Amino acid sequence: MESPNNGIQTGHVRATHEVSELTGLVLLVDDEPMVRRMLRRILERMGLNVIEARDGVEALEVYDVHKEQISVILLDWDMPRKDGKQTVSELRGLACKAPILVLSGHGANPDGYTPETCEVQGFLQKPFRRLGLESHLREVLA
Repeated sequence: MESPNNGIQTGHVRATHEVSELTGLVLLVDDEPMVRRMLRRILERMGLNVIEARDGVEALEVYDVHKEQISVILLDWDMPRKDGKQTVSELRGLACKAPILVLSGHGANPDGYTPETCEVQGFLQKPFRRLGLESHLREVLA
C-alpha cells in the first residue's frame, strides 16, 4: 500500500545556518521618548546593549563617559539644543571612530545631510523596518 504522501518524507527541516545575534553597545540618540523605547526593545532583542541620550548635548556627555565601549551610534537628525549635523561634527572632532547611522523622518536628504560631508556610515528613513535596521547594523558592525 502506498503512503498518502507518495513516498515523500515530511517533517521539520533544520536550517543549515543560524543568524547570530549582534553584540556591542549602541548609543541611541533621539529626542522622542517613544521612539527611544521602541528602538531600545528592538536593539536589545537583536542582542545589543543600549545607552540613550535625548539630544546632541546629552549624546556628547554619554559618549565622553562610554567612548571605549560604544560600537555604533544611532542618531536622530532633527533634535533640539544640538542637531544631528552639529553632533556628528563634534563627535568626529573628539576622534570618535564609531560608525554613525542617521535616523530622520524628513526624507533621504534632510537639511545639511550628505554621507560624505557628514562622515556617517548610513541613513535610515523613519519609519523603517526592523530588517532594514538590522541589515545596516550588521554591515557597520562586521
